[in-house]
Amino acid sequence: MPDFTDHTLALCDGGGSRYGAYLAQHAGRFHDDGDPLRPAHFAAEAWTVATSPVMSPGYVRLRPDIADVRPAFDYNGGLLLRIEVRLRQRALADSLGPSGRFGDWWQHRPLGDDGRRPRLIEPEEYDRLAVLLTATLVVPVTDHLLPVPTATRGPELTEQARQAVHALAGVLNACAPPVNQLLAAGAPCGGGR
Repeated sequence: MPDFTDHTLALCDGGGSRYGAYLAQHAGRFHDDGDPLRPAHFAAEAWTVATSPVMSPGYVRLRPDIADVRPAFDYNGGLLLRIEVRLRQRALADSLGPSGRFGDWWQHRPLGDDGRRPRLIEPEEYDRLAVLLTATLVVPVTDHLLPVPTATRGPELTEQARQAVHALAGVLNACAPPVNQLLAAGAPCGGGR
């Protein structure tokens, strides 16, 4: 299974048959009175089914330092991807005052994690006021990057949903440099919790 690099925020799993089963369970999401959805809405539904909490573990895996990616729409119906990134307080150090004054995210390192991309989690206990920073990057997705759906169920739906999810993962991965810059700005100076 491929691993994350500085150029990847999302990877699509090889468990396509499992994803197909989830799509079959949620087939009603992929049509409007029997007609296929517009590409943007189709891709948003395909992504939603491919990720947690609908599919867990998901067909799409997010890099551990990415809190969440959710589809949304602008006022004109254009598809957006909202990338949530948890930041250490260091990103706002000048405005927060002395270090240690506020509680911060805890680092979670699962067994076997190399520590290069720690997942930040909410503290399990609070002994002082905590400032938990989250940045949201909003990425517009143009329709020409997305497949035009023609199916509302079956193997064709599964293949078109896979294509849509891979296209969205490509859009996300193209955003890796600014996400990495944000994370570097909030990187801890030392160990930390």
